[in-house]
Amino acid sequence: MKRTQQDVGTIVRKKRTRGPDVWVWRFYETDEMGITRKRSVMLAGDAEGWPTEDHAWQGSREFRYQRMEQSSSQSFGALVRRYMHEAMPERYSTKKSYVSILKVHILPQWGEASVAEVKKPLKVEQWLKELKHSPKTKSNIKGLLHRIFEYAMKWEILETQRNPMQLVEIKGVTKRVRKKVVLTVEQYQALLAELPYHIQVMVMIAMCLGLRISEIRALQWPDFDLKGRMLTLTRSIVGRYVWNGGKTGASEDEVFLDSKLVSVLEDWRKQCVETPEAWLFANADTKRPVHGDAIQKDYLRPAGEKIGLQGVGWHSFRHTYRTLIDDIGTPLGVQQRLMRHADIKTTMNTYGSAFEKTKRRANSRVADLVLPPTIKRQLKDRAKEVSLKNLRPETATIQ
Repeated sequence: MKRTQQDVGTIVRKKRTRGPDVWVWRFYETDEMGITRKRSVMLAGDAEGWPTEDHAWQGSREFRYQRMEQSSSQSFGALVRRYMHEAMPERYSTKKSYVSILKVHILPQWGEASVAEVKKPLKVEQWLKELKHSPKTKSNIKGLLHRIFEYAMKWEILETQRNPMQLVEIKGVTKRVRKKVVLTVEQYQALLAELPYHIQVMVMIAMCLGLRISEIRALQWPDFDLKGRMLTLTRSIVGRYVWNGGKTGASEDEVFLDSKLVSVLEDWRKQCVETPEAWLFANADTKRPVHGDAIQKDYLRPAGEKIGLQGVGWHSFRHTYRTLIDDIGTPLGVQQRLMRHADIKTTMNTYGSAFEKTKRRANSRVADLVLPPTIKRQLKDRAKEVSLKNLRPETATIQ
């Protein structure tokens, strides 16, 4: 029995005790309950009429495509349920985000629609345009739809083709709706003075190492080698779920500690809540890690407003960390490693900013290079005249 694997299913030459051999098309199909079932259909042509497998594929093309169109008329909700059962990411935070998007946005709109109906890019684009959400949220919804269609082709529910979601356009995805908050050193010191000591320690770790709040919450004392001044990051916490791994593979790394930060940690170790798991920051009553969102709402935001900053959050410190290491001239490759980003584009395009003084200094250096010498002399002479005028004492008339 000779067989071949093509883009949609498998064609098998089947021998019969009576009569000529026949061609059988085998494929998988998902029913309305989201259960994948193996199907087998005898093609309308025997091996004498289609002597080779290529002949069988060509001769049965129209029939197979009609069958695939029929399978695309199944409920899109059934396809989504299969995706949720078989293909959800393992990482807790990603899975939680995907489930939320599916239940809040995709299933209410498209759950009862056919797969063929959702395949229409213009219809999906119009729906996304009418949603009262940020472009980033719309982009996340589109991305998940794209992922579901990729699996539909992988499961041979749809013919392998260009993903229809690639044709959906969303305007303003690269624009930030909220301006990221980057603190100056002076603002950071003023903010620190408004916080309780245990939150001060958390903020100092965030500012000195650029850690995410999910990583800070998951810190345990065995992760630290204070004598060797080294921290090993191996886990994170999202909500109440402890994830033994970082956000990406690059997030799991060894981080060097400054001696001054080690002194802060040694002092905190004497005062922190003791727990069986040796959490750095635990609630005194529950012995479980503190909640980052609650601290941000009850402490960071109010403290930021006191010093004149709106929207201060945990990620503000990560943005500030990247700005600081860039401001002191750290090479971009080293910045990527310090930020523990898998892609250097994230370091370049998403995180950090530039301080006002640094921007002014950079502009002055460029102007000094490009302005003609005559302009420079005129500016120097004008500055000299102003300084002499300011130094000249006022004369008084003596009677």
